[in-house]
Amino acid sequence: MVIKITKSTRIDAVVGYNMEKVAKQEASLLDSNKIPVRFNEDGIPYKQEMVNVFDDRQQLNARVRNPVTHISLNPDPKDILSDELLTKMAHELLDNLGYGEQPCVIFKHTDIARHHVHIVVSNIDDRGRKINDSHERYRANRIRQGLENKYRLHKAEESEVRKAESLERTQVGEHDVTGQIAGVCERALSDYRFTGFGEFRTYMEECGVKMNIVDTDNGKGISYAASDENNEQRTPWVPASEMGERYLYNNVVQRLEQSRSQAKDYCKRQGLRKLLAGHLQAENLQELNKKAAAVGLSYVFRFTPDGKPYGCTVIDHKKQVVFNASQVHRSLAAQAWQKFFDGQPIPEKLIVGRKIDRDEKQDTDVWKKIDTLLDGILPEEEKQRYIPSTHTATPVSSMQNQRRNKAAAKQERANTHFHFEDEEEEEERRRKNKNRL
Repeated sequence: MVIKITKSTRIDAVVGYNMEKVAKQEASLLDSNKIPVRFNEDGIPYKQEMVNVFDDRQQLNARVRNPVTHISLNPDPKDILSDELLTKMAHELLDNLGYGEQPCVIFKHTDIARHHVHIVVSNIDDRGRKINDSHERYRANRIRQGLENKYRLHKAEESEVRKAESLERTQVGEHDVTGQIAGVCERALSDYRFTGFGEFRTYMEECGVKMNIVDTDNGKGISYAASDENNEQRTPWVPASEMGERYLYNNVVQRLEQSRSQAKDYCKRQGLRKLLAGHLQAENLQELNKKAAAVGLSYVFRFTPDGKPYGCTVIDHKKQVVFNASQVHRSLAAQAWQKFFDGQPIPEKLIVGRKIDRDEKQDTDVWKKIDTLLDGILPEEEKQRYIPSTHTATPVSSMQNQRRNKAAAKQERANTHFHFEDEEEEEERRRKNKNRL
């Protein structure tokens, strides 16, 4: 099971996202707490009454920037769970995190094959105090492990959770394509940070979503469509208005602006520059593949007709940041990576590092070109593997063991299988660092 936790300032948008799914019959309301729920004649709950309860709590403490928490529980696809058990697990998670007495609504989403639960809960109690969410990521991880053991669920560590971290493409002909597109957009806008609109477009393309931006009387408009690996359109355009207000052009740009500063701050890290510079020193494409995949990176290269790279977008799947390599340092611009492709049959676009999950039966010419490229570089035993195998550890001293165990524990925390984002904690850390300086 994978748990994702985000904090939000926009109550109406978070509740509205789930209610739009309900209106499209892609979700259902499982339960609520301290929120009176009434239904219209079509059996759909009234959204505004839910929003009003969360707004009332926010009025009790206007200093809390993120008045609601949005949690998703994503069981392994092999775990077929009843609505009753999903509801029970959601309440157990809330109780153990300290939200048990808070107003909340619990939805079950069925827009993709893996049915999952979304929870919207208030961060402010009835006396105006903010719920303590310190170390929430670690506490949630322990709770997840407890739920998996209690209900005999497939464990996140043993399942293919890395697929959730990689780019999951839309699949034409499977389930509701519009719902899949909305899911890709939601994952991008909620979980990832981008340095610009171009990086957002690249991420969407790698997830199988093509975008069309047009000028309208009311400003710019945007439509979405599913695409293949060559970015060729496979379905009719879906206007953003049919997917929800969150996906309108102005709202997308606003969200990207909010995440831009965080993404740019990430690009300034000396450790990141050192990491990419180390990748640039790889001897060949094989070694670059292994180094990138080992740390959860994808390099998306774009090429001119004569085979020269003119764009290098980096997707960090672990930190969930998408940026241009040149934004880290000018020495990492696209031209610097030319040495990996000299004399090779290059397609218009090539992904190096963590590969996109794809159905072998739906291969396109682009994937065949990429496979041809790799065939000439990777040895046979590594053609289907990008992450190098681990080596057996040699005996070390007790002190070295302690250091290694500490490093392993730190890495395990970094690889926790859910997303957590709290702008208040991030700003508080920055203020403390400034005061130290």
